[in-house]
Amino acid sequence: MNKMTISQPLKVVLFFAQGIPVQAAGEPPSRKLRKAFTLVELLVVMAILTIIASIATPAVSSLLKGRSFDQTLAGLSGTLDQARQYAIAQNTYVWVAFATTSTQVNVVVFASPDGTDSNTSWTGSPSAGSGVLVPITRTQTFNLTTLVSPNGSLAARTVVPATLPSTVGQPLNSSASFTMPLPTQTASTTFNYALQFTPSGEARITDGAPVDLVEFAVQPQTAPGTANTQNGAVIQINGLTGQTRVYRQ
Repeated sequence: MNKMTISQPLKVVLFFAQGIPVQAAGEPPSRKLRKAFTLVELLVVMAILTIIASIATPAVSSLLKGRSFDQTLAGLSGTLDQARQYAIAQNTYVWVAFATTSTQVNVVVFASPDGTDSNTSWTGSPSAGSGVLVPITRTQTFNLTTLVSPNGSLAARTVVPATLPSTVGQPLNSSASFTMPLPTQTASTTFNYALQFTPSGEARITDGAPVDLVEFAVQPQTAPGTANTQNGAVIQINGLTGQTRVYRQ
């Protein structure tokens, strides 16, 4: 029997033709050739993505609020540490004053320009060149935050979560009355809570009276005027060393 010989060009054509489906004339397109999604498949994917987004949104929102509260605590404790270091470095007296509202906390630091504790009443209107007290920092504002004293002197607006440490220290001085305008205001704001650092770095809440420990709580808010009872912190300042510690809920 004679063997059929195939020319080289024909071999090439047959090689590339292998595996290619052959479709007869008039037949509907093969499903294997379809590369697009159907409308039903697209709707199913969109529904799944919507469900995932609805589940993830609260978690992401909570994470962002937690990070914002972390920044608030870092700002408050950092301000206290800087005030203490300034008092030691400049051999002078420094006051950290707080002004609170129902939705925010404003903090500013004043210092004695001549190293004396002349402002024994913890009052006045500090301004540059006043000769009595001068502000050494810009006013810092922490929104959706309130201060709360564990022993109740600042607790008119909210309540400290029960999981925070029990009261072991003294509250901030609440008879202070420093007045100065906030950066975005022309009218003066009263800073009626304060803490003093001496040239040796000690923390005090009244002139000439040593104290073992000063503390206050910080309460975040989920919305203006609505306390976040699932979160909170206590800031404690050692009276002898002036060092600050933060306790988170």
